[in-house]
Amino acid sequence: MPSDVNSAQVVVNRQSALSNALLTWAVWIDGQKAGTVASGASLTVEVMPGRHTITIAIPFSFRSEPFAFDVEPGARMDLVTRPSVTGRPKIWRESGSSTTRVVRLSREWSRTCTVDVEHATTEHGSAGLGLHLLDLKVEAERTLRKTYSTSSEERETFEEEVTLNIRPHTRSEIVFSWKEIRQKGAIQLAGEGLDVRFPYEAVVGLTFDQQQIDS
Repeated sequence: MPSDVNSAQVVVNRQSALSNALLTWAVWIDGQKAGTVASGASLTVEVMPGRHTITIAIPFSFRSEPFAFDVEPGARMDLVTRPSVTGRPKIWRESGSSTTRVVRLSREWSRTCTVDVEHATTEHGSAGLGLHLLDLKVEAERTLRKTYSTSSEERETFEEEVTLNIRPHTRSEIVFSWKEIRQKGAIQLAGEGLDVRFPYEAVVGLTFDQQQIDS
């Protein structure tokens, strides 16, 4: 898998064959030597997305015809090489292999805290609760914002890379279901002879469920 979505991978698979079996073949991409590959082995090279040209060279012998291909960001291109009947290496794209894609999910969310005044309870001193309820609610909200480092207009961005594997000749629908991560609790405040517990609920994060439907 590519290290990030700004790159792509080329995997060169050399099939086993008696011809030139003891020699390692040189792999050239866009005129630059990318490495060597032995018989029955493979070579993985990271490249920039876009169009590239690859050639295979047998030491002191044949060189393949240039093979051009396009690769998308975060994708993997599987190529196969082996000698032709003339001994010259040939290259083709491997069929029947899965396609790998790396996508970046990004979504804004708000870190919020909600105080449930309607379900506030008193430990003692319930008389006169209505007179102080608003002030206690404001104090509870201030305490929660400090605890969860929130402000009334704070927004954050959730980002994550997801790797998708698509089987050949398959239509895939990828469904991402977003979910808020919530924390519930109660905060206890005292004032003017009152001890009051306010239930609260805080949005502290974001996550998602992923479903792949193949047809």
